[in-house]
Parts: sequence; structure tokens; C-alpha cells
Amino acid sequence: MRLLWLLLISTTVLTASARAQPGVTLAAQAPSAPEVESEASYRWQIATADTAALTVLLIGKGSGLKAAGAIYLLDGAVIHGIHGQPGRAAGSLALRGALPLIGLFAGAAIWWRSQDARCRNGDPDYCSDDEVNPGALIGFGLGLLTASVIDTALIARPLPVRKPREAIWAPRLSVVHDRVTLGVAARF
Repeated sequence: MRLLWLLLISTTVLTASARAQPGVTLAAQAPSAPEVESEASYRWQIATADTAALTVLLIGKGSGLKAAGAIYLLDGAVIHGIHGQPGRAAGSLALRGALPLIGLFAGAAIWWRSQDARCRNGDPDYCSDDEVNPGALIGFGLGLLTASVIDTALIARPLPVRKPREAIWAPRLSVVHDRVTLGVAARF
């Protein structure tokens, strides 16, 4: 028994300090990388809710517009929250609140800049007769669509879920012309 322990210890020490030399090495195969799965995608839920809200915004009147606006603003945050993604919910809410406003102001500024210089200087005779700033409406609409597309395509994308690795060990045996090495390899 003492001889077996002495052989095991000495071969392990020799292996640790030995140079690489040609010989035969027997070892168990290392397992492959852990399997990677994707979480289920819920993009279709966000796209469906956005389509319904934007449709009501386009054809609705009065209180229907307010309800559709509230649904549009909150649907992404609620759906992300239901799927256990609070960070994505906050990002969706911020995106849906900010991009339409940015589009509104950018569209209004572009429309105002396209007006006659005399109108911009305060002479109403040279201003268009539009009661509504069409640039602001177009910018607002583009902001709504852009926020919806970004939320559906990027924020709601499925993330890979990695399975945790399990501890693995394997015996190793190496035979070289002047020694035999026996050991254990492990990964945690």
C-alpha cells in the first residue's frame, strides 16, 4: 500500500515538473461547451399591442385617442415586466416617451425653418394658413414608429441562457519511455 502511494505521489510530482516528451497519453475526453438555449421570444406580443394602439391612434377620436396613447406608452413596459425584465421595461417606457417628443420638436423645427423668412420675422401675411404644424405631426408619427420598431427588434430580443457547468473530473494516465504518470484532471 505504501508503495502505491509513493508511486502515485512521485509520478504526480514528476509530471508537474517534466518537459513535454513524445509518448502515449490516455485521458478521458473533456466534455463539450455547455449548451446554450434562447429564452422564448415575446416580440410578437409587443408588435401586436403596438399595431392595435397605433391603429386606434390613426382612426380614433376623442377619448379613444387618449386611451390609445396610454396603451402605446405602457404596453411595452407591461409586456417586458410580465416576462421578468424590469430593465427592459424601463428602457421601453423611456424610449416610447422620448422618441415621439424628439420627433415632434425636430419636425416642428424643420417645418418652421422651411417657412418664408418674412414669416419667421413675424409678418403673418407670408405664413402658411395651416392651423396645425404638419412637420410636428410627421415627426411625432415617425418617433412613434421608430420607438415601436426599436422596442420590438432590439429591446425584446431573446437573450441566450447558459446552463451552468457541472464539476467534472477524469483520470489521466501518461506513459513515456522512462516513466508512467497517473493523475486526475478536474474542472469546476
